[in-house]
Amino acid sequence: MQQLMHEDLARAHLNQRLADAERQRLAQYVVRLARARRHANRARRQVEQVQLRLRLLAG
Repeated sequence: MQQLMHEDLARAHLNQRLADAERQRLAQYVVRLARARRHANRARRQVEQVQLRLRLLAG
């Protein structure tokens, strides 16, 4: 009986560590996604500014 309880505890601990690792991995993904979106938005704004300057110069 003691052995079964010990195995259950070890399994629960392992499952907790796996869940924590998955949660951390998901959090890192969300951060990377937000950063990529910011960079894409910045690049888009820069393209729009250059296009506007070209239109003004071509006037």
